[in-house]
Amino acid sequence: MKKVILFGAGPRKERQDLEDSLLACCDGGYHYLKDMGREPDLLVGDFDTFPKDKIGNPKRIISLNPIKDDTDSFHAVDVLLKEGYTDFHLYGRYGGRRDQTLASLNLVSHLKDRGANAVLYSDDGKRKRIRIENEAILLSAKDHGFVSVFSYYKISQGVTIENRKYTLSEKELSFSTSLGCSNELIGKEGYIQVRKGRLIIVLPKEEEWKRTKIKSI
Repeated sequence: MKKVILFGAGPRKERQDLEDSLLACCDGGYHYLKDMGREPDLLVGDFDTFPKDKIGNPKRIISLNPIKDDTDSFHAVDVLLKEGYTDFHLYGRYGGRRDQTLASLNLVSHLKDRGANAVLYSDDGKRKRIRIENEAILLSAKDHGFVSVFSYYKISQGVTIENRKYTLSEKELSFSTSLGCSNELIGKEGYIQVRKGRLIIVLPKEEEWKRTKIKSI
């Protein structure tokens, strides 16, 4: 799976492992790699938050018109999707400006809709977000921390949560409920599914997960 680490302009408090990945930055995200003494493989932006005359030597630069329909990040991922990248890890895009945070959740859905894996990390480095649709995942058996499940669909059906402090079995979740918020890990392998719909799942950064088959009724 071809992996991308994509940096936005939001604040970051934790350094990431940058090896074996294509490094991409959107506009002000260039600050982060520059501070680490690294140059990106791809820099995309209209350069409204980072002056173009201060750019070093990225391998590739895509300059965008400030008057555009998509954000810099949407443009960047579309370029990389066309080039065959399928595993996206998004930093500096969650926890700063609220409008950019919401756009980042849409970016995760955009990638998922196109068959890619997407993980969105919080700017404090402690949490990550994934999206699942009409599928199920297994979670590692951690004994502390929280997991939250939100519907990213008008109504998500057949939602099941097992081996967490609070369980659900074949329930409906909607935009207007907080039923899946702040569940607790209990040291057992967890299971989360949605038969029809989309879920955004918020996990501790160290929580491992993998896709699995939906259980038969």
